[in-house]
Amino acid sequence: MSANEGRPSTELKKLKETLTSVDAAPVRIKRFAIEVISGPDAGVRCEVNELLRIGSHRLADLVLSDPHVSALHCELSVGAKVRVRDVSSKNGTFVGDVRLGEAEVPAGTVLLLGKTRLRIVDTHRTRELPVFAGHALHGLAGRSARMRALIARSRERRRWTRRC
Repeated sequence: MSANEGRPSTELKKLKETLTSVDAAPVRIKRFAIEVISGPDAGVRCEVNELLRIGSHRLADLVLSDPHVSALHCELSVGAKVRVRDVSSKNGTFVGDVRLGEAEVPAGTVLLLGKTRLRIVDTHRTRELPVFAGHALHGLAGRSARMRALIARSRERRRWTRRC
């Protein structure tokens, strides 16, 4: 029996450190804005940070006065593109003649909510999300940069979105 038997080799230790090391570099995400191009609120512009709720109720981040827009009509979330999700609105969320349930759309897309048209605009800027240095906090666990950015956000006391 050798002296090293039962003990991890130096190579195995290095491999384990490599596999469990965590990069704390911030996550960069594109920034988008939403512009109301027609309807009662034409001219309103709002930046989409990570999540933007659109509707006619005061709980929405972008409140529209169009009577054909549901209280909480749809949500926009940011990644490489913008993900639009209709949240069971009565009149639907449309791109052209297509009613959306949930879809990723590029900048320049025009959405129709009730009688209001909204354009998604690329601001040509990015935003850095701080990343938690570890990989678990209070039951949240993840090694990906996006998950550790979420954990870092959960430690902050700020709202996830801001009102327009």
